[in-house]
Amino acid sequence: PELTIIYTAEVKTALQRAHRKARKADYFESKPSGFFERVAEGYVTAASRYPYETITIDAGQPIETVHAQTTLAIQQALDKKFKVS
Repeated sequence: PELTIIYTAEVKTALQRAHRKARKADYFESKPSGFFERVAEGYVTAASRYPYETITIDAGQPIETVHAQTTLAIQQALDKKFKVS
């Protein structure tokens, strides 16, 4: 891929947000927190293997900040791909 964006957040924060939206935990969200910590470690490992195609954004920030950082990352990737200066 041209760009991979990994959003990071504390497991507790991410699960609280998921429960707030769904109101009821599904199979995936019912997993123990250790499961999510291992998944997060896997993403960090993957990002370290492809540092030029991967950006990590702290999703624990306000949504407006996350959105702005996401938009900027996508725009920079597009500019690079199409050689816009």
